Amino acid sequence: MAAGRKTMNGNRYTPEWYLFSDREAQAQALAGHVASALRRVLARSEAVTLLVSGGRSPVQFFECLADCALDWERVWVMPVDERASPPEPESRNEWLIRRSLLTGQAAGARFVPLDQPLEVRALMDRVPWPPVVAVLGMGEDGHSASWFPGDAASLEALRNTAGPAVVATHAASGPLERLTLNWPALAQATERMLLISGDAKRALLERIEASDLDWQAYPVARLLSAPLSVYWSP
Repeated sequence: MAAGRKTMNGNRYTPEWYLFSDREAQAQALAGHVASALRRVLARSEAVTLLVSGGRSPVQFFECLADCALDWERVWVMPVDERASPPEPESRNEWLIRRSLLTGQAAGARFVPLDQPLEVRALMDRVPWPPVVAVLGMGEDGHSASWFPGDAASLEALRNTAGPAVVATHAASGPLERLTLNWPALAQATERMLLISGDAKRALLERIEASDLDWQAYPVARLLSAPLSVYWSP
């Protein structure tokens, strides 16, 4: 494992990189980091919120986190983004999170669906706020959460402007509407962690980090507007 520096580079933070030789080690380390962060806040708070992304990438991490000893009944879990009204329930992030994370020791955690656009106040009424941790993923096109290149609604969600905390967006690759937290909401998380695998994603993120490529072309670049930990494996 190797760690990078968390320093400002112009208007961006330099992410802190954690590099692993395989996905199992990556998943275990990230689960340990998240569990420790949740425990610290649970020591002084009645309840905490954990934000997580869906897709195939976080499954091993979910399984490792579900084995961690925590007071899970005081943990609220909510997706960072969701597919709106998909034809098969199995394609929803909710299904994946319930199946892979809310099991074992974590079975007592409270799941909060992302099922409609919400104003900031309504979101805060749903879950303990601010979130302790947000764990995100990244696509090879540079999207993160459900912020997509070339989508006007995604660009609006990435701006530091007042607006709904949960918004509808569209991916160019499919017809289904998505729901996603906007950047101002995610920026309120105490910690943000990016879980990625493969040389292509690492190379793209390093290009974004080292250049002027911005979030309008590569939405994941928005995460560099605040401290970020990156967990990578081949």
